[in-house]
Amino acid sequence: MMNQELQDKNWRFWFRQIKDFFLDQTPVGELSEEQRKGRVFTYFIGAAWLALAGVTLMNIYLSFIWEGEAAQIQTGYLPGNLGVLTITALIWLGHRWYPSLMRHVFLVIMTLSIMFLFELNLLDRIAIAFTLPVVMAAFLIGPLYSFAYYALVTGIYTFRFYQAGFTITSEEYSYINIIALLIMAFVSWLVAQSLDKALAEARALNVELDQRVQDRTQELAESLGREHAIATQNQTILTSIADGIVVFDAQQRVVVANPAASDLTRLDLQSLTAADFLAPIEDEARVSL
Repeated sequence: MMNQELQDKNWRFWFRQIKDFFLDQTPVGELSEEQRKGRVFTYFIGAAWLALAGVTLMNIYLSFIWEGEAAQIQTGYLPGNLGVLTITALIWLGHRWYPSLMRHVFLVIMTLSIMFLFELNLLDRIAIAFTLPVVMAAFLIGPLYSFAYYALVTGIYTFRFYQAGFTITSEEYSYINIIALLIMAFVSWLVAQSLDKALAEARALNVELDQRVQDRTQELAESLGREHAIATQNQTILTSIADGIVVFDAQQRVVVANPAASDLTRLDLQSLTAADFLAPIEDEARVSL
């Protein structure tokens, strides 16, 4: 039983160590802009790696259960799958030390993959994929980078056409896709900039509120300290006075009585009311009369 508990503790310890290594444990409310983008990218690249790992395992499984040409096709996919898995894992690991660089590497690889893995005549059919690096650059790196990756995608797209012997004046060159991508870059820049501004204002407000709470807490602590000092001073004065002093509240209960008053009356003044305290004095006065 003890061995099992020890193993569970060790497993939880190493799980926390691995989690702390890969993931920033800063509370969400305390994240800087760069940390927020880094956390989003970490989750995204982690999910992408898990999806690629699932595809790779499926290809391995199919290569074993299928036969003939189908099995050869599945086996042919494996080097590419393993290569992409390795690159993705390296980007994931490298992001801890070189966050900005690894995001650029990932987006450049994504752009090159989209633009070169497909035949030229298929690029128009997958034009929606052109927007992925543009939008991701705006939100994961910075708003203006949407235009930088728009220029990269457009440049590679144009290069592919010149490589195939076409020019930008040919009918095959899609200006509609280029213009649509520019609009998407502008929208991504606008939304990302607005989001960054809103988050910056929210963080500034949180900092201001925290400062106000700290200032108010300090003021209360100083006020309590002053009141305690005054109370201590008053108590010292009452204790040192030779005359008896007794203070009653609105309900005629004793709230303050110095030691001299107790010594003079030989009574426990804290348990008396004003009537109890005055009764012996009134009786003595009547006897005197």
